[in-house]
Amino acid sequence: MLAQHKMTERYDRNIVNSRHAVAFSKPTVKENLHYFDFDNELWRRVEPLDNLPYNLCSYRFLDEPEEKCVVTCHDSYRLTTDPDSEPDAEEMWEEKSWRDEIVKKEAEFDYIDNDGKGYRAKVCWTKADIIPGVIVGGPRQCPNLNGFGYVYKESRCFDQSGSFFELLTTEELEKERQEDEVTNKQHKDLQEKIHQIKQTLSFYSRNGYEQYAILGIGSLQFYDTLPYYQTLKKFPDPITFELLKDYLKDADALTGQQLAFVGLLSIAKDYDLCYYNTQQEVQKEFSVPQGVIYTTKEALERAKRDYEPSVILKANCCDVIFDIHVHGGTYARLHCGDYDPDNQWGRDFDLIKVNETFTFPDVTINNPLSVATAGSILRVYTDGDRVTWNCGIYQPETLNIMASLCQAWRISYLQGRVLLNGNMWAPSMSFPVEDLIQVEDTLSR
Repeated sequence: MLAQHKMTERYDRNIVNSRHAVAFSKPTVKENLHYFDFDNELWRRVEPLDNLPYNLCSYRFLDEPEEKCVVTCHDSYRLTTDPDSEPDAEEMWEEKSWRDEIVKKEAEFDYIDNDGKGYRAKVCWTKADIIPGVIVGGPRQCPNLNGFGYVYKESRCFDQSGSFFELLTTEELEKERQEDEVTNKQHKDLQEKIHQIKQTLSFYSRNGYEQYAILGIGSLQFYDTLPYYQTLKKFPDPITFELLKDYLKDADALTGQQLAFVGLLSIAKDYDLCYYNTQQEVQKEFSVPQGVIYTTKEALERAKRDYEPSVILKANCCDVIFDIHVHGGTYARLHCGDYDPDNQWGRDFDLIKVNETFTFPDVTINNPLSVATAGSILRVYTDGDRVTWNCGIYQPETLNIMASLCQAWRISYLQGRVLLNGNMWAPSMSFPVEDLIQVEDTLSR
């Protein structure tokens, strides 16, 4: 039997440690720890040596040199402090056999998480940079989206497919196949729709950067998404409790954002976008932001000295912002992105006094500020009392299309400038509309 199976692998401890650059703490030493050695089909005493990536750890058999080690995960089925209660050699070989078989893409297995919840799972890909046998998997229906992380094949989280759940019947597999066909067709149709939309849009770079865009290098290149946005069907009124009272008994207990999501599923289901009103009082006095720690008294005093009252245009799950109004005060300034005291990236915009409020007359539902996908925030600095604005939310398909068109930035136009609202890899900036240069699309090649 031994000749038919791969034996217990020994590794050079120094070589294994050289395969990563992480400074792990030393592993906890357990009394009477044993590891099953397939070479002689015995549970043998081991001691831990070094923690490794992917929850791996190297171990030394007590009667072998320290330079040679075995490597497994901390929750390995081959590790125990009570060998008498563990399966016999024949069962261990059977366990090893199916575990070796799942180290390949698309292999299926049952997975049990730390809370005891089980999943039918599938392997996305495998890793072998530390040792072979590390698996990246997730729920079989969408393993790439909801993965379990990197797990070694010997983890007790794994069970043989059909152990935790009954195997799927032929009828269930056929139903799943048909659902996958529908999903794949929807995805293909959406990609074709995005391709067709791109053919109608201008592709821009900034004057002075166009040579990089033509070569397809650098990131200062983008589609002008405003013409597509202006074709979207927008629900004409803000979503309110009154509009939804026929759909929800307790709609008055929901936030504006929650009302808007309900609206997308009900009265605005045939529209591409709906919106809701929101407002926030301006905090005039300095307070330590949540999660911020000042390590010195001087740093805290400097923060108090430099404090300027402001309101963040909060945009969780919000895609566009428009109809911004600052009530009271003598000034209002919009800042986009990170700290830019000299405004070298053009991140500051002064709101204009119109009647009793400060606003952007040109930022409307048909020409909104687009919220960054991640990272960059929009903040209004003011000595006023209150800021009001409207938040727009896309239907899921519209959001997917816009995300595919926008690439690194979300594009907005205000006060004769184009605003690129970005992230840490593509910093926010603005520049005059006259600096736009139309170039060939190299992002879709």
